[in-house]
Formats: sequence, structure tokens, C-alpha cells
Amino acid sequence: MALPLLAGAADPLSAQAAAYARVAAACGRVRACTGLTVWGLRDPDSWLDTYSLTRASAPNRPLLLNGAGARKPAYRAVARGLMTRCAGRSRRPCSKPWP
Repeated sequence: MALPLLAGAADPLSAQAAAYARVAAACGRVRACTGLTVWGLRDPDSWLDTYSLTRASAPNRPLLLNGAGARKPAYRAVARGLMTRCAGRSRRPCSKPWP
């Protein structure tokens, strides 16, 4: 979820987190969904900054960790979204929360 796409938001990092949360919560509600895949860990490792069609909007900062490896709001949003699997009686129980 590239930040330039959310540039119109008052707080792009919060908007990015909200978008990630929606995706993770959708996964958390479906028993067959066992995880999410992101293409990299830290923002500087993203392929978006080198790909010809998205290079112009660099830095895109689309990932869950910033350049220093610190968790962005999106990281916590994904963790909360996936934990929706633990809510309610019909969901598979979770033994412990995400870090």
C-alpha cells in the first residue's frame, strides 16, 4: 500500500494502516485464510521504488517496517486485523496475541 496513493489523506500513515487493517480483518474472518504475504519487510527493500511504472512516486514506503526496521502503524493494524479470527465462538481460538 504505497503512501503516494494516500497522499490526500490527513495522515497517510494512518490511512495506510487502515487499509492494511481492512485486508487483514477480511483474512481473519475467513477460516481458509492462513496468512498474508507482503513483498518485503522494510520500506527501502520495496521493489516499487525501482520498478519503471512506480519509480516516479518514490519513496513509496509500502511495507510494515520503516527503513530502520521499526514497526509502522500498519504493522499493528495487520496484527489487530488478523486477531479478528479469535473473536466470537465460531472462530478458531488463538493461543497468544501477536507481538
